[in-house]
Amino acid sequence: MDRNNREQYKPFEIWHARPEPVTLEELLTGIEDPTDIGLITRVYQLAQELYSRMRRRKNGQQAFVHPTNVARFLKLAGCKPYVIAIGLLHDVPEERTDHFFNEYQELHPDASDPIRMHFSQEISDLCYEVDVRPAEARLIVGATDALTRKRSDNYYESINDVFNNADRQVAYIAAMVKMADRMHNILTIDNYEATDKIYQCYKNLSILNSAKVMVTGMTWDARAREAADSIVTLFKKCGKATYRELLRLAHSVNIKDHVFPMVTYLSLAFQKYLYEMDRLVTVTDSQLGPGSPIYELFDGIIFKYDCKLKKATVSLDEVEARELEFCKATFAKLGLTDKELKSAMYYKDATALAGVIGLLLYKQRFVVGGFGINIGARR
Repeated sequence: MDRNNREQYKPFEIWHARPEPVTLEELLTGIEDPTDIGLITRVYQLAQELYSRMRRRKNGQQAFVHPTNVARFLKLAGCKPYVIAIGLLHDVPEERTDHFFNEYQELHPDASDPIRMHFSQEISDLCYEVDVRPAEARLIVGATDALTRKRSDNYYESINDVFNNADRQVAYIAAMVKMADRMHNILTIDNYEATDKIYQCYKNLSILNSAKVMVTGMTWDARAREAADSIVTLFKKCGKATYRELLRLAHSVNIKDHVFPMVTYLSLAFQKYLYEMDRLVTVTDSQLGPGSPIYELFDGIIFKYDCKLKKATVSLDEVEARELEFCKATFAKLGLTDKELKSAMYYKDATALAGVIGLLLYKQRFVVGGFGINIGARR
């Protein structure tokens, strides 16, 4: 492919994940400031030392592949060198805490706080040693802490620390790193069990939705303008990667010829739901029952996976059981087995969530309301 064609391809290219750790030399390419070089070099070495003691990922790759790919995505998005450094560090406090708890199972869950505080001081000292600008050092410590999930938090409380952080500059930076992090997770989705893959895509949807809320609500001061291009780039790249994975998951299901009529009905019902009913704007819990219209299967598509994310009183298994009973009654004439019905519903979930991603990407100002992060999750 010649250079002109490569340039034309760049705007819509879906980034790929490197199977080996991205080298320090690559992350430093184009960076000339000695302080920035010193910072990235030191945090690269710090992270590499920790990850070298960790087990390989399920796909056989070294654990250090993850933070270096996250840093690479941030570099590709045009982020500042100190943001690339945060990408290398984003999981370090959590990984240290996990090792700490493996050794001291009897400790109170909040005992992770000393590790976090020690790490913050360690990074502050590191920034001082390499002469990082005080404003950037503050952002490195603040964003890394915002990205570190506290063990007493639920998922939305931890994400609230990112997107609703009182320091908006910290929020913008942490959002960039979070999208780069989730993009690499979805590009290496084979590290997850088959039953967990759509749920992982759903977690990306919740992050992307929060990012779009952030962008549409930005007050356009100098700090926001500086962050906006990188946030939008990462939003688009993460969204496209998630859409592709949902499409792949949908087509990985073996839909046999006699199951295809049900898939057709479900697909048409989704189009009716979107265009005739003009729905899918908030998290809802469909009350499926005898005679309910088929499109109500999509009323609870967000709620369904949100149950698992929030560990709600209604479980994902309960929602799936309710859907199965509805489909057994509604499509009884087709004579499908439970396994065949479940394969059609898996296809339905993957294509519907892909549809939501498409709306987030291309429908101006479209966001889904009712996520925990949108209604102001608090401790």
